[in-house]
Amino acid sequence: MAPELGTGGSRDPTSVRQAAKQILSEPQFRQPPEPIEDRVRHWIGEQLGRLLNDVVSGHLGLLGGVALLAILVGVVWVVVRASRRITADPFLRGVGLGGPLRAPADWLREAAGYESRGDWHNALLARYRALVAELSRRGVVDEIAGRTSGEYRREVSQALPTAADDFAGATDLFEQSRYGDLQAGPDDAASLKRLSDRVLAGLR
Repeated sequence: MAPELGTGGSRDPTSVRQAAKQILSEPQFRQPPEPIEDRVRHWIGEQLGRLLNDVVSGHLGLLGGVALLAILVGVVWVVVRASRRITADPFLRGVGLGGPLRAPADWLREAAGYESRGDWHNALLARYRALVAELSRRGVVDEIAGRTSGEYRREVSQALPTAADDFAGATDLFEQSRYGDLQAGPDDAASLKRLSDRVLAGLR
């Protein structure tokens, strides 16, 4: 329990300092340690601030200013080069399939119905769902509500690498149609059917 400082009389400065120090050392007054990445970032910011201040005030002189500029240009160059080497992981992209989990035959019937009405957009979506459902039925992927096309792409590439390219092509058609970037037509539906057949042929 924190010591009482008293409400009357006088206390010598040493006692007051000790009491205050004891109070501030209690858990409720302790600040959590700053994460190391924040400390490093703050230190770098402080050093850059000092250098810029020296440049502005003229302490570094012309040569120092040129050297600092060269360092900053070098840092920017390294960051840009590193960022160019980073390629997007195709498995991180994708869209949620949504909707209920159904048997492959149900999805195929729905796709055929859409195709007969010329609704190629929904036909593509249904035919891709039929492919995923069939792969799930055969134990290649785990069809789970809420999973994305990117996650299924990853699973197929690991479980059935020989069909990875064909499944990736089918997934691209599905994603383009789902996002609305693709004005789907009968040729797209035929392409998805052909890719689906090749993927499933790899299981036989």
